[in-house]
Amino acid sequence: MASFSSQPSFHLYPDFNIPPPPDGYLELGSVLRGLDFNSVYSPLNAGNTIEIPDTQLKPIFKKTGFSRTLKELRSIEGSI
Repeated sequence: MASFSSQPSFHLYPDFNIPPPPDGYLELGSVLRGLDFNSVYSPLNAGNTIEIPDTQLKPIFKKTGFSRTLKELRSIEGSI
């Protein structure tokens, strides 16, 4: 039986010097062996990723009626 850690985990982005597509080597769907330096710079499926259509990347329905300013986002309000 498989055991799972109850401790939540997350992965930090490895390097902000990685250029975005089309000049970068990481794409949506890149498979990495690990998150160490060498694994990130050489995806297992380099050059063999499946292109995702724009219709699946962009939302179909546009939501309206919601807006926030930076001032509102940075303010702290609370109540009990």
